[in-house]
Amino acid sequence: MTSTTTAGSATKGTRKQLTKDDLPRLMTADETAQALGISRGTLYNWRAAGRGPKAVPWSNRLHFLPEDVQAWMQDEMKKARRMVRR
Repeated sequence: MTSTTTAGSATKGTRKQLTKDDLPRLMTADETAQALGISRGTLYNWRAAGRGPKAVPWSNRLHFLPEDVQAWMQDEMKKARRMVRR
């Protein structure tokens, strides 16, 4: 009897070899800044000030999950709409 595995689960003594495709896509600071239409320096300044999308430190660099960047952008748009209504 052969045991098989699926992504995210292991079956009795068998482990699936992780591949790049199994991991979430991380955006670099350059990619994130470009997506936001800002410079990388501005992104780092925002992070230092406690603003900007949630970052994932990896290999001494900041990376960003696309869904975190999108969620942060949506939150910023909601804040801007509230300010316009005042």
